[in-house]
Formats: sequence, structure tokens, C-alpha cells
Amino acid sequence: MQSVRTLILIWIAVCSPAFIWAQNEIPAADPTIFHHKGVYYLYGTGPESGRGFLVYTSKDLVNWSAPAGATEGFALIKGDVFGTTGFWAPQVFHHNGKFYMAYTANEQLAIAVSDSPLGPFKQKEKKPLSGVGKQIDPFLFRDDDGKWYLYHVRLTEGNRIYVVQMKPDLSDVELGTAKEILASVLPWENTWNAKWPVAEGPTVIKRKNKYYLIYSSNDFRNPDYAVGYAVSDRPDGPFVKQGNAPILSRNVIPYYGVGHGDLLALPNGKFKYVLHTHYDTSNVAPRLSGLIDIAFEPDGDKEKITVNPSSFYHLKTAEGQTFKNPLLPSGADPFSFWKDGYYYYTHTLVNRIGLWKTKNLADLGKAKETTVFTPPAGSDYSTHLWAPEIHFINGKWYIYFTAADAKGHNHRVHVIENAAKDPTTGKWVYKGRIKPPTDKWAIDGNLFEYKGNWYILWSGWEEDHSRHQNIYIARMKNPWTIDGDRACISRPEHDWEKIGKRNEPNDTATIFVNEGPQSLINGDKLFVIYSASGCWTDDYSLGMLRFKGGDLLDASNWVKDAQPVFKGSAEDGIFSPGHNSFFKSPDGKQDWILYHANDKPGLGCSHHRSPRAQRFRWKEDGSPDFGKPVPTVRPHLVPSNTK
Repeated sequence: MQSVRTLILIWIAVCSPAFIWAQNEIPAADPTIFHHKGVYYLYGTGPESGRGFLVYTSKDLVNWSAPAGATEGFALIKGDVFGTTGFWAPQVFHHNGKFYMAYTANEQLAIAVSDSPLGPFKQKEKKPLSGVGKQIDPFLFRDDDGKWYLYHVRLTEGNRIYVVQMKPDLSDVELGTAKEILASVLPWENTWNAKWPVAEGPTVIKRKNKYYLIYSSNDFRNPDYAVGYAVSDRPDGPFVKQGNAPILSRNVIPYYGVGHGDLLALPNGKFKYVLHTHYDTSNVAPRLSGLIDIAFEPDGDKEKITVNPSSFYHLKTAEGQTFKNPLLPSGADPFSFWKDGYYYYTHTLVNRIGLWKTKNLADLGKAKETTVFTPPAGSDYSTHLWAPEIHFINGKWYIYFTAADAKGHNHRVHVIENAAKDPTTGKWVYKGRIKPPTDKWAIDGNLFEYKGNWYILWSGWEEDHSRHQNIYIARMKNPWTIDGDRACISRPEHDWEKIGKRNEPNDTATIFVNEGPQSLINGDKLFVIYSASGCWTDDYSLGMLRFKGGDLLDASNWVKDAQPVFKGSAEDGIFSPGHNSFFKSPDGKQDWILYHANDKPGLGCSHHRSPRAQRFRWKEDGSPDFGKPVPTVRPHLVPSNTK
């Protein structure tokens, strides 16, 4: 939060841009739907395919939950099973009282087992199925005689569909039984004339002693990705393709990249086909799940598969029950306070302080922003207004904020007061500067109460021109006056706290940073979550201090975790997550972290930082478990008891 960020943030001082609310389509490619006891479970290859498989639930195939899996929304997660990356194309089925998931990972096939469709799916021995070369897209089929067959794709001079018999206990394949049954050779199956033709995503059903193999062709990035089918008298072929055109393509429904799905048998005896499409005509990812009616119509000695184009729709999470990040298109250093049925939200606006009032932080993009304070020109708090946070103390509202003088120097924490019931109304009065006897450069004030006493945290310099940033704490006599001097409780000491080389024309120094401290209380346990390394780097992350007991101003009573507790994920498109705060759900039962992050590398402390929220939980020792920053395409359930 060095002063260099101010110039690149100045544009947001004039106005806060309108937010275009994210749509709630479900981003699951290669989807499959499993039905059990009145509930439908949707799995697929998601934006977090490096971690496992999320699962969504529905009772009507229209209104879908946010990810509901047993482990952070995942039904299967890396570490419980074979695989470290590339979790693709799952299939779930019920057998002998257990739930099985066949899946791809590391371009190999594996099977995991669970007691619930929500997971966790696990393997006793973490290993793939036997096979030759790279294998993907498993589909297990049990014939009337009880024999199991594994249809899958092998990557050998193209994506080719194979079948292999399984051992009766599904522990592995029967070696020596693998057989190629289908490859893409028709014109519609390779519209790019690629040297690597693709046939993939097999699904098999048996009807009236005929075996129907539904598959997809063309590269998945090709707008002409499409669905065809073939028929056989035997489960291992030969399969004869039906027709010279796909049954489902962008010429049938108005979407690119249509395919790679699974049949869903409905309780009424009818069928649907779940599939994915491209995101839009310009972007393949994230691919979106959809459903279409599919039927088997009499056609001589077999049946013809048809689809009803008008029945197609994309799957969506329930309106008003879910949200996606970011909450706003821009907004660094986010903070909120809940009172009397409303959240009062604020973030850095550089030359003024604004408040958003909303009953639901997930609807922040629809809330009105009110400018509540603009500092007088020429004062020692007239510029660089950063990191505001609002509190209600003894019947009055207080906002603490960082500010500097007209030259952008002498940063300090300041406080304003408002006696109105609603802080977006009334008059905000300047109360003064938070001024300890050792008065040095200071930013990011955070006020908190602990066991009946009030304290303030901030980030500051040890000397007038040191630039390295430490975490300080002091007692408060009243909301605007410090009681005694400051005490340093954290300095950058680990390598991950010391990433801060500047790349400005007149500034190439390396600055060590601890900033944005936020208190977090769980029962009698106290933690301080802070941001580490330069916000201008992609390595900005969150660290944690644990209070052992005794005097809060004694540094020896604080223990720092050796590793970040929350950091970016390049594979998920999240960079520099930091400067967080916390809030509870309206019913007080859920804990949420509010933070900013970038969507791309190299964006630094710019206006690209946007506010995000996600729920966190507590470990057995009472410390917080923040998990990983969730990709912006993944829906969340709104905080509990939100109205």
C-alpha cells in the first residue's frame, strides 16, 4: 500500500462504475447427472479441474444449488484419490450399496468409491486402472448378464473410442480384452481436417437387445464439436454409425461446441441428454452445462435417436440463492459492518469515502453508493484516502481511514464520527488523527474490542524513512485517542513476506511489507490476519499471527505462522489476494472473508483489484481455515438467512 499506487487508482475517485451482474450458468464441461432418491447430482470438468470435481444438486433439474460436495463443495478432491491434475469427465453410478465415480486424472482412468453422491469419493489404494498409453473419458456399462464394460478414449493417432471388460469387483480391467470400436472418419467428425481426429465422450445404453453408443467428434475447441451415435448387436461392437450428420450440433441449437455429455433416464421413462457448450461465440471457456430432450424412435429393427432443439436450456444455480465473485468490478481494501439488517460496505476511493448499504453483500453490485465524506483541500488528510473501515461504538458511527497531505506525504490514520442512525445520512465530523507518542508513517487502521478493552492495529514504519512496513498495536482511550504508545508485534521475516522489488523509473528498492492487519476472534482465541509482500507483486498474500495470552502489546505473546494462510492460484486465475476483512452471515452462523484480488498477473496495486467474498470454516484447534481463493466462475450460496 505504498503511495505509488495512488496515481493508478485515481480514476476511481470520480465515480464507481456500474456493475454488470454475473450470470448464474453452471461452468461444468463433460457433464453427467446422477439421480438418487429424488435428487439430481451434476458433476463435470470444472474451472478447478486441477483440484477435483464439484457437485451441484437439484430436485427439479431447473433450480441448482451452489457446489454442495462434502469437501469445500467437491465430491472428489485431489489427495483422496489417484491424480494430481486434469480431473476430467466423471461418471457416477450406484452399485452394491456404494457410489462409484469413474474419472480421468493425469490422462489416466481411475475409479473411486463413496457412501454418498456428495462424496467424499476415495480410493483405498491411490492408483489408476491398467491400460496402455494415455486414456480419458471413462464410461462404465453393466450388461444384462452382469458383465461390466469400460468404454473410454485412447490417445493414439487421434482420440479413439475403445472398450475393455472389467473385473467383476471393478478393481481393474481384464487385461487382453481391449478393443477399438470407433474413430472419427466422416466429414462432419473432422471439419478442421485435423491430423489428430477426435472421437470422445462415449455413453452407452442397451435397448431391445441393441447397444447405442453416443459420442462427440471434432476438437472440443472447434465450434463444430457435435454429437453422433452408432449401433451394435454386441457390447464390444462392431458399431455402425447412423447417418451422415450429427444429431446435435450448432446447426441444431444456436451454441458453439455442443457435446460431450451423458444420458439421463427420467423417472417417467423419458430421457434427457446433459452436455456442454462453449461459453459464447468468442470464448470456449468456461464451458457451460445444458440439458436437452432426447428420444428413441422406432426405425425398422432398431431405434433412431432424436433431440428436441426447443427443449434445450443451460443449467443455472437458483436465482437469488447464489452469487459469483467479484462483488464489484473494482474495489481495493474492502470492509463491511452489519447492523440492524444492513451491511455497510466501503473500499478505497482515493479522494473521498463512500458507503454502500445493502441487506445482502452478494447484491452489492445493485446497491447505491453514497459519498459520505470528502476531506477539505490543503489539510493533512486531503489525499490518498485508503482502506476505510466503519464501526459502531457507543451509539455512534466511526470511520477509520488512511490519508496524506496535499503532497502525498506523511500518511497517517484518521477518524470521523457520525451520530445518525443510518451512516449514509447525517453529518460526518472529523475527530482527528490517531497519534501515538511515537508518531511515524501509518496506514490501514483496524479497531477491535477484546475482553472489554479497545485496541487499534495498523501498518507503519519504524523510523521516518525506513519504508519497510511492520504491524503495530495500541490501546484506545476512546474511539479517536490512543492510550499509551504503540508496540510492534510483527515484522517481515519470512521469504514470502519480503517480495517487494519496485520497478518504477525512479524507484527500484525492495520493500518488505506487513500491512492491512485485521483482528479475527473465535471464542477466546484471537488472531491477526495481515497482508504480506508488496501489493505491486503477484505474491501478495495473507499471513496470520496467533495470540498466546497475556498482554496484547507484548510481541512475545504473538506467534506467526511460517506459511501464508491464503494465497493466489495461477491455475484458477487469482492473483495477489489480500487486504481482507471479515463478516458474518445475517443469522450469525457463518463466517466469511472479504478480500480483493486480481484476475491476471502483473496488475499490481491498480484499479483492477476487485472485492470477493467466500465462506471459511474453523479447524479443530480453533484457527481459521480459509481454503483457496475460489475462481470467479464458481457460484457460492448466499450467506445464511439472507433475505
